[in-house]
Amino acid sequence: MRYSLAVAVVPLVMALAPPAMAFDCGRASTIVEKAICAEPALKSLDARMEAAYAEAKSLSSKPEQKMLARSQKAWIAERETGCASAGAGLNSCIGKSTQERLDLLDGRQESGPGSDGRIIPVFIVQAGTETQYELDISLLRFAEPRTAGEKLFNRVAGTIAERVKTGPHGEDTAGHVYVLDEAMTLSYASSSLISVMDSFWSDLGGA
Repeated sequence: MRYSLAVAVVPLVMALAPPAMAFDCGRASTIVEKAICAEPALKSLDARMEAAYAEAKSLSSKPEQKMLARSQKAWIAERETGCASAGAGLNSCIGKSTQERLDLLDGRQESGPGSDGRIIPVFIVQAGTETQYELDISLLRFAEPRTAGEKLFNRVAGTIAERVKTGPHGEDTAGHVYVLDEAMTLSYASSSLISVMDSFWSDLGGA
């Protein structure tokens, strides 16, 4: 089942208140890596994405850093798999995938002038088995919330994270791997207002 819901439109101001390359081109071995190194625009974009990753990591807690690294590794593998078979559209596929990842790591909004505070992604990633959920969840939070609205936004994101069940779930899945995907998308952001879309998808067996 897939659901999309505008879950938060939060007033942020209330009455109270040179990047490094992701890899060495001298050691590029995959189709995607070689394509990036051969195209200056892709090389620059990948470097900016890697810089955004490093900044997001520096603003994350230790547990968040672990999940960030796990998510990044999975994304790199997905970009490799998804774009390697794109044929003539290889560079376009790489550019689109990398730009989307950059936007997520940068906490960029789809519209609006942008918030004053730095927004970072928070990931919950877990491999699925018969006894634990396969999780691919990306949330958003302010790295250093200052206003009452920014703190409220973080509480909303925290509430979503707290309901996620990691580790063994204790359910009888009849050999099926249960899957839960969720993503917060920053639809609009300004210094006074933020709007977020929360999309949820699950596969819990059944008909």
